[in-house]
Amino acid sequence: MVAPSSSQAQSHPVQYTHLPVSLLPASFPAQAFEDVVAAAPIFNELVDRISRDKDYLGSALAEVSASDEFTGQLLRLYEEIYPSGVSAAAQPVALGLHRSDYMTDDSADWRDGNGEGVSRQAGKPRPQKRLLQVELNTIASSFGCLGAVTADLHRYLLDRFFLPSVALAPHDAPSPPSHDDLHAFLSAYLRDHEFSLHPSSPPPSTTSSPLVEATLRSMPPNPTLSRLPAALASAHAYYNQPRALVLFVVQPGERNLFDQRFLELALWEKHGLQVVRLSLEEVARRCRLAPGPTQALWLDGRHELAVVYFRAGYTPADFGSPLAWEARRLIEASAAVKCPTLGYQLAGTKKVQQLLCEPAGLSRFLSPAQCLAARQHFTGMYGLGAVDLKDKEGGPARAVNAAIASPGGYVLKPQREGGGNNLYGEEMARALREWSSEHLSGYVLMQRIQAPAKNAYLLREGEAVGGPAISELGIFGTFLGDTSSEKVIENQYAGYLVRTKLAHVNEGGVATGFAVVDSPMLVNE
Repeated sequence: MVAPSSSQAQSHPVQYTHLPVSLLPASFPAQAFEDVVAAAPIFNELVDRISRDKDYLGSALAEVSASDEFTGQLLRLYEEIYPSGVSAAAQPVALGLHRSDYMTDDSADWRDGNGEGVSRQAGKPRPQKRLLQVELNTIASSFGCLGAVTADLHRYLLDRFFLPSVALAPHDAPSPPSHDDLHAFLSAYLRDHEFSLHPSSPPPSTTSSPLVEATLRSMPPNPTLSRLPAALASAHAYYNQPRALVLFVVQPGERNLFDQRFLELALWEKHGLQVVRLSLEEVARRCRLAPGPTQALWLDGRHELAVVYFRAGYTPADFGSPLAWEARRLIEASAAVKCPTLGYQLAGTKKVQQLLCEPAGLSRFLSPAQCLAARQHFTGMYGLGAVDLKDKEGGPARAVNAAIASPGGYVLKPQREGGGNNLYGEEMARALREWSSEHLSGYVLMQRIQAPAKNAYLLREGEAVGGPAISELGIFGTFLGDTSSEKVIENQYAGYLVRTKLAHVNEGGVATGFAVVDSPMLVNE
């Protein structure tokens, strides 16, 4: 369930609604899925190494900070608290719960390791499909727990309503049905049970008998419900104060409440840890640092806080008063383990992602083998500052011209998280034509990933809407490391999230109303 928006609460007596979900899983190439799972520890390590490189972050975000006040304030706070680097931090241990988002690339051309388009030669076989990175989220990476529950829901629906209609002969070869077979079955099922469908839905049809047992086996396990809380518990154990609490920093009126409650419940039931939830302004009013050199963070003078987990603080809207910035400074200066630190948050900015996509962008932080493994998931990204656009024949200038000429192939992204911030189509083209380089320096230009559209049914507030849809795969990773010794305490893949939206929709957030939560079905392509 999710809480209603303020407008919904005024017009509907029901205060909660079901999680927006798809009615059947989305298909992804099996090998591509395994590739991004294997890449999760690499991206975890990359974020950690960037976060500790004060000179790099200062240089990378200097021009952005001049045009984007929010990013500039985060960077100034980072430099203020760590004047000699993060190795001298009050708490050298940092926790990351990251999510790297990908889409399947289905373009006629494919990207090379530097994110540039490469045309296929006639007669050459099509390269194996790859998942290309949309973004890397380092703060408030959400829907991990609800993603696991959705996968369980899909297994239940297939097992209860699909299997009784399928007779599996002993000699049948166990292979998953196609996505179209599943869609045809659901069309028939909804017709037979008189569900109300949106007019855009494809006409119902009958289906063959797919091998649903093989489909269930093609749905990978999702360990988010165990690994995300386990990482928070590991950070707490490293703090070494068993009676200390875990603080969740949340937004007032949080709608995605139950995704967070799953984490809270698991921390109590499996690890015996108590959670307290506060907004940034409540932190400023109720929390203080202990006197003396320990820098321990205390709530109401009675409860020590071992771990601070941010589910807020990623948007300027969370900093509507000076108190909120005071709270961010207080937490960062404390001895509590932060998830994320300011360095981790800055490492997840779009500008840093764009710089990493440059040919030598990764080599400062990763080994050659790690660079190769990460770079295969990059698409084209281009900086738009004065330095980037100085060379009129360079890659960024050519990309800008291409985006103006063909707006459907690009997206303009600011340094923001949370969905609903990007510019598309003619709005993007107009911005590229009219905005100054100073203003554009706060944005990056990204090639749009040409994801395949497949039929789906999306259920939101009791209404099933059908039509061609595209899906985005998020891969969670957990990282716990000691910045003073560069010791890696924990670094692993932690599960997945799938979000699906109708193909004509540009943005993709669930909480912002654009997409629904889904789960993957792995297929050989």
